[in-house]
Amino acid sequence: MADKVYSSRPKVKFYESSRFMTIAVLAISVLFILVAAIAGSMNSISGTFTGETKLKQSIDLISSDSPKEAKQDTTSRLNLYSYQRAAGNKNGQFGENIRHYMMKCDAKSMDAWYFPKNGYDSDKNPNSDEFVPGVWTGAHWCANNADEGGKNHKHWSIEVPDQSGQLQTRFEVVFGERDRNDDLAGLEITEIKTHQSNFTFLKTTDERFRILGSDTHPPSLELGTSKGNDSDTTKWSIEMQNKENGGNSGSDFAVVNYDDNGNKISTPLSIDRATSRIRIESNHPPTSSHDTCKKGEIAWDSNHTYVCVEDSHWKRTALEEW
Repeated sequence: MADKVYSSRPKVKFYESSRFMTIAVLAISVLFILVAAIAGSMNSISGTFTGETKLKQSIDLISSDSPKEAKQDTTSRLNLYSYQRAAGNKNGQFGENIRHYMMKCDAKSMDAWYFPKNGYDSDKNPNSDEFVPGVWTGAHWCANNADEGGKNHKHWSIEVPDQSGQLQTRFEVVFGERDRNDDLAGLEITEIKTHQSNFTFLKTTDERFRILGSDTHPPSLELGTSKGNDSDTTKWSIEMQNKENGGNSGSDFAVVNYDDNGNKISTPLSIDRATSRIRIESNHPPTSSHDTCKKGEIAWDSNHTYVCVEDSHWKRTALEEW
């Protein structure tokens, strides 16, 4: 009887030890799998980061799919708080929450908005899993296209796709002299440009589109031609001319024309602000009644006023003292 009890006890202990070891091995295996999954994918991160933190993988911030009726904000956000006033030097400004370091001349660092290529269905869900860029905004130094001959762009831009889906710069702010490769070369006056874009000012109440200036820097609106980066040539300008001296004098309206190199030719039309008198500058009166002209042209000299009544057909009236 004693032998039976003795012989059965080791069997019971052996069975219990095997079960414990099996559970322990399974638990450790699951732990290793979880650690590997977290380290490999970094699908979710929570907590507080202090000091310098470097991540070589993406961080996804995903809002829950909550209906509007829930009246609950489930938006996923990256909140950046600052109590630092803007102060510093040319190498950096305090108060910068996000910095983009451009490590290659043709590198781009863009914020991008992606949309489903095939739009959305009636339930407002994507029609496909393929997403394409709809808006880019960011900055870069060198041109991105080889056919531009390595010219510098040096701009912050907003890009949206054309009909082929290719992103195109539509709005840009130049941040440095484009012919300088050895320096950022900031600008006293920058250039703000649009490309393949219509600019529409929509008036709904009392908004005004204004171009303002001063006596030393009167406002002007220039019309010209462009042959690429920084090769614009003015051909016409609408200006305010003459310094104000009280009594409604000065700040007269003027139309100015320029030659092919952008040099001023004359002021063919001006209007005095105080008197509303119109001045037509004429340096080319016709020499005969069949000089080349277009119907409606007007010219004058000290003796006559000339009107082109038909193409290449002038008539004139004499000017008399009175």
